[in-house]
Amino acid sequence: MSDSFEQRLEALEGALNDRDEQIKKLETLARGQSQQIDKIRSKSTVKKTTNVTSSSNNSGENKVVAEGEYDLVASQKLEEMAWFWTADVVRSTFKSYFTEKRGHTFWPSSPILPSQEDNTLLFVNSGMVQYKPIFVGRIPQGSPFEGLKRAANSQKCVRAGGKHNDLEDVGRDNYHHTYFEMLGNWSFGDYFKEEAVDWAWDLLTNVLGLPGDRLYATYFEGYTDPKTGVTVPEDTEAKNMWSKYLPKSHVLPGNMKDNFWEMGDTGPCGPCSELHFDRIGGRDASALVNMDDPNVLEIWNLVFMQFFRHEDRSLSKLPACHVDTGMGFERLVSVLQCKPSNYDTDVFAGLFEAVYLLRVEEHKRSGGKSAAPERYGGRMPAEAGGKGDGLDKDGIDTA
Repeated sequence: MSDSFEQRLEALEGALNDRDEQIKKLETLARGQSQQIDKIRSKSTVKKTTNVTSSSNNSGENKVVAEGEYDLVASQKLEEMAWFWTADVVRSTFKSYFTEKRGHTFWPSSPILPSQEDNTLLFVNSGMVQYKPIFVGRIPQGSPFEGLKRAANSQKCVRAGGKHNDLEDVGRDNYHHTYFEMLGNWSFGDYFKEEAVDWAWDLLTNVLGLPGDRLYATYFEGYTDPKTGVTVPEDTEAKNMWSKYLPKSHVLPGNMKDNFWEMGDTGPCGPCSELHFDRIGGRDASALVNMDDPNVLEIWNLVFMQFFRHEDRSLSKLPACHVDTGMGFERLVSVLQCKPSNYDTDVFAGLFEAVYLLRVEEHKRSGGKSAAPERYGGRMPAEAGGKGDGLDKDGIDTA
């Protein structure tokens, strides 16, 4: 790695740390805004609508979404409150929910460059990376991780190589990024599936106000390796837990690729449950889950680490089970702001405007000889696997 490359990485890391400091200053404002929204919700009057099940409520009571019924009231509320859910408020709400209501320790994001002890990654690509010593049972003596049972944060991530590489998707759809934030909560031998499922549902529907009928949960369907004969059982526990809240058509089986997580060839692993949100609503979108449809996107993955994978591919139960969740921050913001694309939210709006203004200055300096700058317009390329609108023919928005 050249010195100039290292210098650029250090400069980037410094800029990201400065951004974190700015975020902390905004959290006080965000808490105040959260109080305002609670007051607005408590005063609002919900009109009765026939054939509607209200899954989003402020009483803390979790209601089951009925089969074939659509929560029109909750969808209307989501649109009405889109103005409130700025990126900073979303981040702060997630943090406060798990630290203040669920007893988690806020653990700052690690740098995007892994520690020197981890030579398996070029960049940190998920929230769990810094907790590897806990998961594998190798916490150094005197480590701040000693005694840590619950943690929550927003982790800076880069996926530009290795096992998790999103480079091929960036610019071809509206919800993948090379650099992004991952909201997460972790349990290290403390709570397990039931709490993880219940709290995810509570946060999404009761706190954030997402319509429950537009959510779909997946669970691991089970698998038998044809080469080794090793069988990984179906995760009936997660299936039954999601069935407390969602109808049968919204609780879907998933395969090894989508619903079984492994740290590596050996080590802790386990089934996972993904939560997908239908941006459109008012329909049965179960057939579109995990089909790369931009309007039915995964927003949260709950990983239940309960097994240990050995070199012979066999599995044994872990002495202590862990929870590792990761939610796409930019995706959640787009859903709460009722935007069809991550790039249409305030996460990116300021950046796009700054780029445009720089291009304007460049155009002026060239005496009008350079290409005239255009503002970002949310257009997608035609070759986006059927996902683009074909309007970005010149590669302006998705170059």
